[in-house]
Amino acid sequence: MPQANATSNMFEPKVFLSMVQALEPDRGLYLYNSVRKDTTIYPYAEWTEKRGAFSELAEYNVPNSKANLVDRGPSGETVKTAALAYIREGDRFTPTATKYIKDINAGNDAALVPAEKIIADQVKYVNDRVNNRIEWSLWQAIQGGFTYTGPATGTFTVDYNFRPAHKVTLGTSDQWTGTPTTKSIIDSIRTMKQMIRKDGGVDVNEVILTSATMDLLINAWRNAVIDGPRPLTDEQINLYYATGELKGFMGIETWKTIDQYYDVRNADGQTVEVKPYLDHGTVVFMNRSANNALSYVTGPTADYDAPNGHIGRFGKNWLDKDPSGYSFLVEEYGLPVIDRPDQFGTLKVASSTWVNDQGWRN
Repeated sequence: MPQANATSNMFEPKVFLSMVQALEPDRGLYLYNSVRKDTTIYPYAEWTEKRGAFSELAEYNVPNSKANLVDRGPSGETVKTAALAYIREGDRFTPTATKYIKDINAGNDAALVPAEKIIADQVKYVNDRVNNRIEWSLWQAIQGGFTYTGPATGTFTVDYNFRPAHKVTLGTSDQWTGTPTTKSIIDSIRTMKQMIRKDGGVDVNEVILTSATMDLLINAWRNAVIDGPRPLTDEQINLYYATGELKGFMGIETWKTIDQYYDVRNADGQTVEVKPYLDHGTVVFMNRSANNALSYVTGPTADYDAPNGHIGRFGKNWLDKDPSGYSFLVEEYGLPVIDRPDQFGTLKVASSTWVNDQGWRN
């Protein structure tokens, strides 16, 4: 992070923007920290959605003739566009920070270090909120899309056009909360794998679920009626308990447990509702690395004070006269993009009663 000094005030636009851009996202943001990040000069994202695991072939031609005009064929390539989602949040610096700033302006260099810490902590808190919203949007994207309702935006929906067959809910007799057989558990997982291989042309290499759902799978497996092979071994289960990951089960490289949640303040302004990034009972099957199937696109800032042509995260501060003191904001235009929706699928494996009974802070 840039260090303030007597000749470089942390509230100078370039210094403050550098501080915002130097803030690193928390390590716990699993998707945001690992997704490919792209940029665009427009306030919307444009991508080519590709479907089908087969290839289209070029037509033969003869020398010195016009090139064959490519006809978009049965693979279903479609150019998609969507407006970027805008995040803009700010806060007023605390009275303590304001006092330090006045001391610095009066020539008290000893106030620089404590002022920088307080200011950086406040800015990081707002910046983390922006990162957390992006992480949330990525989790919704790999499950097919989301609907958001806010006081400024109203309601808008982002739909990534997952095929209905890629969003499966198990029947009551096959749910992991009941008494499934080993065959039904294997069949449900194999069906998701085969569907993604057939429609997307790739093998599933990553499965994401909550730890409660993973425990549900292990317990269902141990209690299941044995009517077929048992590819989940005690060694794999022990490794999961040691590392939080299941390796190689059903030929899938990694089964990873994620327990991330966020707080939403209710309408009364006092109580808080806990919301998960991924619901208990939902299992995500995917291969997001092949064909760069998942990315996050950021666009140009919408703030007039930003440098001309600035793309990505932007921050600024200003002095209010009444009430007097410094305020700041952090903003970004961005949107998750899935250009290979057939490389993703969700499997709901539990009863709604069981899902509703699970807590997020237990």
